Amino acid sequence: MTIQYSPMYDRFGPNASCINNPNRFKGIYLLPNGKDFDLRYRSLWEHEGGFLIPYLIDYENKTFSSKEEEIDYLKSLLDSLKSKNYSEYEHQEMEIVYPFFNFLIHCAQSKFAIYNEEKQKLDLSIPMGFNLENQRIREDRWLKEILVKICNCDSIESQLYRTITTSKFNVYETFYDFLLMDYSIFQLSKKVYDAEKQVYIDYKQNDFFISDSELRLKMELEAIRKEVSKRDRAKYFRNPNSTFYQFEEEEEYDWYMDAEKEERKLVLNYIPKKNMK
Repeated sequence: MTIQYSPMYDRFGPNASCINNPNRFKGIYLLPNGKDFDLRYRSLWEHEGGFLIPYLIDYENKTFSSKEEEIDYLKSLLDSLKSKNYSEYEHQEMEIVYPFFNFLIHCAQSKFAIYNEEKQKLDLSIPMGFNLENQRIREDRWLKEILVKICNCDSIESQLYRTITTSKFNVYETFYDFLLMDYSIFQLSKKVYDAEKQVYIDYKQNDFFISDSELRLKMELEAIRKEVSKRDRAKYFRNPNSTFYQFEEEEEYDWYMDAEKEERKLVLNYIPKKNMK
């Protein structure tokens, strides 16, 4: 499946400021079905709209008298979430909530999940394969690790312009239309649960292996980007719903390089004079 590209990610994406609400596009993920999902914005609605972060905060703020009590809490929470009726948009979020809490349950059940009597919580660092360093799971760093490596989501980066972080192997097929528009793909290893060892382990595709179909798409993309200007590449989109449009010349864009952070930042000076094409 090739994920739909939209210039929205360029102009109003997490690296730029939305004209009406500068906090609107923060923490955008692509769900396994290819739909974009603004995790942080949804979490502002708490249980009425956002589920993952609010329920994760509830869990991390609780204390438990034993390992068994914590496991029972996670299981009952997941069962409760599965029993609810959701709108179409809420149902999309469940695509990440279910595997996320299944991940926590696997870790809690591991023999390496040790109950900390002082904190009255389980230490899940070893079964997770993450060194949490006394941080909370809901910290952006760990959320991204879990959502990308375990829940099969992709992160549209907020610090690196036109960059997607993924753990998928078939990046040229999946992100063909994004790559056509000069995006960069940063690959992480997947995490899979080793039932025998009772821990999550990194699983990465061999760097020297690429399927014939992926190699063909890679070469095709390189040829198109070399010979065809960006404004004329839309006819090569693989997803029929992908779109591309140019803005009027009067709409000015200034680019600046932040040398300290080694990241590109888009500073948008928007002067609305005509409608977008």
